Amino acid sequence: MASLGTSVASQDILVKMLLKKVIEKEEEYILQYIKLKKLYPLCKNLPIKTEFEKLLEIRRLNLEFKLQTKEKQHSALFKILEYLNNLEEKTKKLDIQEILQKMSLLENEIGKLQNIINS
Repeated sequence: MASLGTSVASQDILVKMLLKKVIEKEEEYILQYIKLKKLYPLCKNLPIKTEFEKLLEIRRLNLEFKLQTKEKQHSALFKILEYLNNLEEKTKKLDIQEILQKMSLLENEIGKLQNIINS
C-alpha cells in the first residue's frame, strides 16, 4: 500500500497534467477562432457558409465565456486585495504582491481575448 505522501504526489502530477491539457485546449480554441475569422470572408458565397458561421459563433461564445470568467477572477482578486489592505499583518506585503502579479497576468489575458474577439 502506498503512503499518503506518495498518493498525494501522484495526484499532484495528474492535476498538473490535466491543467496543462486544459491550457493547451484553450490556446487551440483561440488559434482556431483567429483562423476561422480570417477564413470567413472567403466562404461567404459558399454552401458551407451557415455551418462555418455556426462554428465561428461557438468559438466566439467560448472565448467570451473565458473572458467573463477571467474578469470575474480579476474582480474577486481585487476584493481580496481590498481586504488585505485592511489587515495589519507583516506578511500582508507578500500577499499583495502575489495578488497584484496575478491581476496583472489576468489583465494581459483579458486584453488579449478582447483584442481577439474585437478584431
